[in-house]
Amino acid sequence: SDMKIESVDDAKEAAYKIGEYCNVMITGGHLNGTNIIYNKEKDELSTLHQDLIKTDNLHGTGCSLSAAICANLVLLNEKNENSLDEDNLKIAIEKSTKFIFEAVKNGRYGTLNPNFNSKVL
Repeated sequence: SDMKIESVDDAKEAAYKIGEYCNVMITGGHLNGTNIIYNKEKDELSTLHQDLIKTDNLHGTGCSLSAAICANLVLLNEKNENSLDEDNLKIAIEKSTKFIFEAVKNGRYGTLNPNFNSKVL
């Protein structure tokens, strides 16, 4: 977007600019937990608030979040058989941000713990 994001309004404007090309999620760690989501197919802008955790266990959150969103999109599309009635993008993002929140909460040594819910076989 070639712009500095200092407020939720700035993030929304950037999402619209980037959204000319693709779906967009601007994470809101610097915006008091307000994530901005732009769905290009629906031309829809929404916000998703996420509580913030004061921690240093943040290494890996960006790539883990994007991987979780991709995985959830695949699962939702298979489950809903590509139903256009479902807002799979928003649902995938909501599930993924909850997962990352818990992974950060359970992190140690400067990184999140994506295996926080694993079971020993």
